[in-house]
Amino acid sequence: MYRIQIIADEFFKKCGIKSLPISQNKLISILEENGWELYYYSKAKNIINDLELNEYCNTLDGFTYIEDDKVVIFIKDNLSYMDKINVICHEIGHIVLGHTSFNGILGKSKDKDYENILEKEADTFSLEFQAPIFMLIQKKYDTAEKIFSAGILDRNSAEIQYRKSLEHKDKLKSNHALFKYKIGLLATLLMLLILSIVLIKRQTAVDNEKSTQLELIIKLTESTTELELITESTELSTKLGILTEPTKESEITTESNFISDKVLVTKSGKKYHLPNCFYVANKTDVTKLSIEEAFEKGYKPYSKCISK
Repeated sequence: MYRIQIIADEFFKKCGIKSLPISQNKLISILEENGWELYYYSKAKNIINDLELNEYCNTLDGFTYIEDDKVVIFIKDNLSYMDKINVICHEIGHIVLGHTSFNGILGKSKDKDYENILEKEADTFSLEFQAPIFMLIQKKYDTAEKIFSAGILDRNSAEIQYRKSLEHKDKLKSNHALFKYKIGLLATLLMLLILSIVLIKRQTAVDNEKSTQLELIIKLTESTTELELITESTELSTKLGILTEPTKESEITTESNFISDKVLVTKSGKKYHLPNCFYVANKTDVTKLSIEEAFEKGYKPYSKCISK
């Protein structure tokens, strides 16, 4: 029935009602604004006879007849003031909810079960239209007694509508709690997102710093290597510079002998000799070897010629 309550609230607001209870005069003006007519049974006997509606007058406190675009509400004359309000609001419910008709009577049907559903919907509309829950909360009608004492509803109807208002408040609290939970969850997710972005940026900065440091280390390494190469080259040039200095012929010969890569060995000897060694001079049974070969064959340098 929640859909019915929403429709009743919308129609209540559309009618521009600002306070409770709704007066009979206000209801009559609403009927007139919508082109709906209202007749008491006693004043509409001829119409009722012509339309053959007497059976409804005998069994119902009120009913709504519809034919083409003509809508007429009939009600008993001897109803109490609040009962008249209730019957009129009930019939307005049939009209606004667009209920089907049988023999021109809204809310009637050959199917009694379906007819009962239509009647319950009209009752729900009537209660909500006379005492909208949002108005009860707004005007602080927070007990059934206050609703009844204000003349808004009879005692039984006031109790029903009050219980509905409590359910509505509980639902609002639940929705509010759920809303707060969703907001809290959204805030937490947002904070996590921001933290993730900060961490990603920080890690990116660290990675960039490490990359810069690595590039610097590589450059320093390359510079150090170049410096070492230059130093080694300089030292080598310095050493080689000795060879480029003018020297005596004997020094050149000695150095030349020393750096000779060929040595001589004898068949019976265990030493290797430089080619200009006196020991092998004029000997024919000598073999020429490289220093490496002499070492591999177990020959040792002859100190007297090697030291020259």
